Amino acid sequence: MGKTEGMNLGEISLDFTEKDAWDSYVSNSPSGSVFHLYNWKDIIRESYGHNSYYLSAKENGHIAGIFPLYLMEIPFLGSSLISSPYLDYAGICAENAEIRNTLLEKAVNLAQAKKVNYLNLRELSQESWPGIVTHLDKVTMELELDTKADDVWKKIPPERRNRIKKAEKAGLHAEAHGPERLEDFYHIYSTNMRDLGSPAHSLLFFQKVFQYLPDNAQLFLVLQERNIIGAAVCLKFKKTLTIPWVSSLRDYFHLYPNNILYWEAIKFGCLNSYQILDFGRSTMGSGTFEFKRRWGCQAKQIYWHYLMLNGCQAPQADLKKLWYAGLATNVWQHLPLSVTNILGPLLRRYISN
Repeated sequence: MGKTEGMNLGEISLDFTEKDAWDSYVSNSPSGSVFHLYNWKDIIRESYGHNSYYLSAKENGHIAGIFPLYLMEIPFLGSSLISSPYLDYAGICAENAEIRNTLLEKAVNLAQAKKVNYLNLRELSQESWPGIVTHLDKVTMELELDTKADDVWKKIPPERRNRIKKAEKAGLHAEAHGPERLEDFYHIYSTNMRDLGSPAHSLLFFQKVFQYLPDNAQLFLVLQERNIIGAAVCLKFKKTLTIPWVSSLRDYFHLYPNNILYWEAIKFGCLNSYQILDFGRSTMGSGTFEFKRRWGCQAKQIYWHYLMLNGCQAPQADLKKLWYAGLATNVWQHLPLSVTNILGPLLRRYISN
């Protein structure tokens, strides 16, 4: 990357602290998403202790670009700068290519100064730069909503509608709640993650999401009579309702609780004038990808850009690769929930996906 002309680099900040100005820019930028909001810095720091670098560019005293970065340091595996860990995508928002390149150049300088293994941008932009490798196995799945849930119902494939009807006949229903029911959500979520053989986020992480994003977070529960069997934490921003975290208890899979949950989210989205229901990130060809595709969702490419530094040949500084390469998943599935709820968040800190 050559030096960017036509812009005063003194207008680049590595630690932008004006929250309202940052969020105002995110709200008005076409590429600004819920994952760009300023308070993720506090959520991630207070949950997992990762330091952040909120890069911003100004022209004529006004923000013209932003770039949130987090430093993940993993014992014995090195470190990385990521935008942004744990979230589907974030990356650079900028007024033009010149500002975008300037922010990236500043991030590369920071990455070299911190001696990280790689810089990782997770975003919806296809743009690339010399030396950057892009992985294309991640997509987010989007369903177009309407002003009336009945109109969306008619577009949902018959097989999905049948499963929703079966769930309703079995007495399942969904409810929208706030943070007062987070412990109910977490029991479902952490149980499902244990059964999948994967460390779960901490309850503290979700508590911080609701604390710092009170106007953006929404909780849904699926019940059979009084038994809670499914749950999701959703994020609301602009015209999109996003579902990054959803789980159901395996013993109730035959009753299709996730189908009721997504249908409730669709109705909620239509009632509140959202235009898109984002089913969340999936790996192409995976079971979750197929499940979401069968709702009539359209895949939207997520570009995970990697710039390798300091002689590193591949993005290795992530515990998840080692976790799934070994026998850890099989062991984890047989541990008591009380144990995985303690150990899981300690490990999850180092898993950036």
